[in-house]
Amino acid sequence: MDRKGFFIQSVLKLFFVAMCTELLFRLFTFSPVFDFALIRITLFCFAYSLIAAGVCSLLPQWLGKTIVLLLNLFIPIYAFFQLGYNELMGHYVSLKSAGQGAKTGSYVGPFFQAVKPWFYTVFIPPLIAIIWSVAVREHKETNRIGIILFLVIGLVLNAGAVLTVYASQLSTLYNNPVYINKSFMEFGLARFLIQDMTSDFRNTEELVDDETNEDTEDTDPSVRQIDDSEWIAAMESEEDEDIKKIDSYLINRTSTKFNDMTGYYEGKNLVYILVESLDYMAFDEELTPTLCKLRDEGWFFSNHYTPRYNCTTGDTGFITEVDLIPDNAICTENEYAENAWPNGIYQQFANKGYKTSAFHNW
Repeated sequence: MDRKGFFIQSVLKLFFVAMCTELLFRLFTFSPVFDFALIRITLFCFAYSLIAAGVCSLLPQWLGKTIVLLLNLFIPIYAFFQLGYNELMGHYVSLKSAGQGAKTGSYVGPFFQAVKPWFYTVFIPPLIAIIWSVAVREHKETNRIGIILFLVIGLVLNAGAVLTVYASQLSTLYNNPVYINKSFMEFGLARFLIQDMTSDFRNTEELVDDETNEDTEDTDPSVRQIDDSEWIAAMESEEDEDIKKIDSYLINRTSTKFNDMTGYYEGKNLVYILVESLDYMAFDEELTPTLCKLRDEGWFFSNHYTPRYNCTTGDTGFITEVDLIPDNAICTENEYAENAWPNGIYQQFANKGYKTSAFHNW
């Protein structure tokens, strides 16, 4: 292939910009910069460069050049946005939580105030690529067989990089990249974006045993006696296979036994308080006696920890209220606010005749 041909020039520029952006992003966010994951990211970048350049070379030259230019601008812009958003909000953003990322439009000023000066260096590689394009006069490739051969090489390199994912036991994260920090570190910016964009089109569910347990008679008074007949009938008539598998999984779970705490709140009122960013320095017998009284006379759950979810407080409340794990890529409580939660703690009290209320945001 001609070194001044459009294909070769595009491969070099795409790889240069992508790799420099990945290195700068890792430098600004992770330590160490150089590890085994960087080999995988390099393979992904090289495969991306060959495939993108190959496809663009098969298009009319003006269109191919335009796409290469846009790709070389897009990845640094994406890196810059993720870096700035993380500085402002304390976490990165995926397409599933794009609504959260769009909120930066209402505070562009604070966003750019949060950006570190060195983050702007991600725009140096595309600027060099633009100068490079002006300085080197490229011509249209005519060897289509050679271009197709390099496309195949790109696909092989991509497959090799994916094999390292499975060898490192990162397939779950790769197929469903909800832990964005870890995904960036292991797969790089460009590959995370591709996986994020295509995650809804891939089936990554785990199979669940469809068989239900046979009914067994148990006279132990501590064992809950639950009539699942209506639930089983609903499951058998369900047409959605995903819901059917969820029903099957839940029905097969072993019910918890009665214990000393069963029925503890009968006839009592319950005030449940979840406090955001509470520090122990807030407890002072003279300055905050009521808070100290709540701690000392109620139940104080001090051994409670939660990951940093997209909406930390709301999603932590979601865990404690409905006993489910939230989706790390979205504000789960907002996204599913209209859902019915019959197993939630408030509904359980309401079923027993209690008046229940939940308050958030002051």
